[in-house]
Formats: sequence, C-alpha cells, structure tokens
Amino acid sequence: MDGAAKTTVMLGVCTSGAANLADSYGTTVNGVQYADWFLPSKGELNQMYIKQSTGVLRGFWSGYYWSSSEAEHREAWIQSFRNGDQGADGKDNAYYVRPVRAF
Repeated sequence: MDGAAKTTVMLGVCTSGAANLADSYGTTVNGVQYADWFLPSKGELNQMYIKQSTGVLRGFWSGYYWSSSEAEHREAWIQSFRNGDQGADGKDNAYYVRPVRAF
C-alpha cells in the first residue's frame, strides 16, 4: 500500500497526528490550489532521502521524519535524514512531517 492509501486509512481512525498534519497542508501556485497531500510510506520516504542525499531534493531538516507505515499497533516507521537510518518508534513521539503529493 502506498502512502496516499495509508494516509486515507489513518484519517478514517485518527483525529490527530502526522497523517492529519500532512492532510491539512495546502498551497496555491499561480492561482491553482493543491490540497491532495499525504504522509509518505516508509519506501517513499527512503526514496526521498536518497534523492536528498544526491542534491535532487532540498529543504529537509537533519532529523527523523514520520512515515505512514505502521510497525506495530503503537509504533510507526521513521526515517533519519541525517544518515538514512530507518526504524520504528512510538506514535506518541515528536518527529518531523513532510507532506507529499503524487503527480
């Protein structure tokens, strides 16, 4: 399942958290509003890290970001943008959120 589908599932059962932050993001460019943002999956987030480390993507903080991939009932996968490490941590911890959208 991709991040967009996972975010939709999460929004059906969660009233706050990383998925809600990503979903609430919106921007307008040249008069066109883009509001179809979601929380990337573990794999999508890792691809973003790879592209960031080669200079293709920019604007990431050197820290951990939430993914939409659940590890266990109380844990979700996180991705380090400092060294590329992935791991699981409790959903009640505070990490960065990077909304993305498909194109």
